[in-house]
Amino acid sequence: MLQKPFFWNFPVATSLFLTILFPFAVQANCGLQSCPRPAHESDASTWQAEVRTRWVAFDADSVSGSYTVLSTRLLWRPFSRWTVGVEVPVTRLDAGDEVHTGLSNPLLTALYGRRFSETWSGEAGMQLELPFGETDHSLADDHVMLLPWIGVRRDLGDAWQMSGLLGVSHAIETGSAAVADISAPALAKSAALSKTAHNGVDHGAGAAPVYVNPHGDREIQWRLGLSRVWNRSTAEVFALGQSDISEGISHAEYYARAGLSWDLALTHILGLQTLAHVPVTSARRSEAELGLSVRAAW
Repeated sequence: MLQKPFFWNFPVATSLFLTILFPFAVQANCGLQSCPRPAHESDASTWQAEVRTRWVAFDADSVSGSYTVLSTRLLWRPFSRWTVGVEVPVTRLDAGDEVHTGLSNPLLTALYGRRFSETWSGEAGMQLELPFGETDHSLADDHVMLLPWIGVRRDLGDAWQMSGLLGVSHAIETGSAAVADISAPALAKSAALSKTAHNGVDHGAGAAPVYVNPHGDREIQWRLGLSRVWNRSTAEVFALGQSDISEGISHAEYYARAGLSWDLALTHILGLQTLAHVPVTSARRSEAELGLSVRAAW
């Protein structure tokens, strides 16, 4: 039985407190959900700050539970076509009778974006997941994760837009903890790309199951969206997925999800976003995901 979202109780107070302190929109470390979307050059502000909450349910390895991520993200646009950012998440894991809370991996982001014509715009960027956080209970990874990506947006008249993102993520080993869990044949095959502890839920004998943001050592990631603007709000239907192409696996594994998001401009500075998405393939790493975020741009 799935637990109710953690942000329906204690994190509500935490989110409100952080929102008051940082009155500054949702998505997983590390992936295209955490990358800024292709946008009009006129849409981009010099600064943007966000407080973001995600609740993710899982049912794996005979354990049903959920985890909640509360993160703060700051984006800076020093030049007209360049944006850099940092995101710091804190995660609470409810897995069976175990409850753990701690720091998850911080993210660094850099991107270059430009408009090609009146209807086309694009971007290229890099996301870097840092190997810091609570690794004892698998709330954070002990490796560096690189995710270069490209994105494009097509405006369809005054109200409709299509967007797409495509990237390839790579896990780069930085510590000795993960190496201890890898067999000699796998270690020989994986070399520097060797974080098997996050290859899914079934990790083999002696390996601890991973429920928070599981991912492969190397993946192709994608996101497609179709959105419509109504005055100050924007609704989007989207699909996102990963193809696990890690070394040492017999065949690629494909994961896909579909969802809806709604974005509302509260003022010319403040905005609110909600979203929900679910798996649409039999292969899945989590069940339903809900998100809520508040942002400020200036």
